[in-house]
Amino acid sequence: MGIPSRMMWFAFSAIALGMLLSPVARAAPPASGISAKRVATPDIKAMLGEVYASKKPVGFEQLDVTPIVSRYLPVGLSRAQVLAAFKGIDSAHVVEQASGALIVRDDRGRAMFDPDARSILMTFRFDGAGMLTGVQAIHMKNQ
Repeated sequence: MGIPSRMMWFAFSAIALGMLLSPVARAAPPASGISAKRVATPDIKAMLGEVYASKKPVGFEQLDVTPIVSRYLPVGLSRAQVLAAFKGIDSAHVVEQASGALIVRDDRGRAMFDPDARSILMTFRFDGAGMLTGVQAIHMKNQ
């Protein structure tokens, strides 16, 4: 290992150690689109499991589950990242896809055949650059 690569290794180690020890660096959202691309793919199966394990809606009740969905799909993700997160989830499908919004519905069970059939309706809002600016999600009985 030459001197320049050894110095780069020390510099990288110092930066990594500083980021690990700094709570501000861990809590800060991505500042640019470049760093947002490095965000790991959210675990949507865990998110859906957490929502379905939460309080069950009764009748026509609609429960706000935005805080749960926002934890897994935080503001700042790109539209492509949100869409990619739902790939491979058979129960989830895109209901509407407009330039500023994306509506995804996940159905658990079939209304006439399953007494515990429920759905999650998630609305994602995007800015002109295609970055997530807002999330709204409701948990309801599948009618």
